[in-house]
Amino acid sequence: MLTQQLETLIENLMRRHNVPILYPGEFGYKMLAARLIKKEVNHWLKSNGATPDVTVEIVRCWFYRKFPSWVIAVLNSGDK
Repeated sequence: MLTQQLETLIENLMRRHNVPILYPGEFGYKMLAARLIKKEVNHWLKSNGATPDVTVEIVRCWFYRKFPSWVIAVLNSGDK
């Protein structure tokens, strides 16, 4: 289950990337969000000297388990 904070971060991410704004429960929400989160996290990893290796499948798994706190921090840092 997504928290309100994470839903807001994902909505802001969609706005930043100029894609249609989808909301939890809408068709394609998780796939679109996973692609954008993957792109954002891999960009952050690359800009910090790490090898980007986050896949869409990994991000989709986070939807069913729990998003790591470092991912939420990355999304928060890009939100400013």
